[in-house]
Amino acid sequence: LNKLVKKDDRLIFFYSNLGIRDNDRSFYEYLIENNYNNKFKIVVSLNDYEYYEKDAPYNVTFISNKDNKKIEF
Repeated sequence: LNKLVKKDDRLIFFYSNLGIRDNDRSFYEYLIENNYNNKFKIVVSLNDYEYYEKDAPYNVTFISNKDNKKIEF
């Protein structure tokens, strides 16, 4: 797969199907508290992304993991 999809060294992408909780929340909070969003584009795929996108910090994008749309980062 890595040979077919262009790698972006400035992108952190992670997926969660039940919202940001438990390990996902810890990982997300670590990234934000340590200003990784200033160095990297962070994309979080969630079922309930609408709940989080209104308060998204700088350089953080929340997307739906239900849509099949092509997303431009």
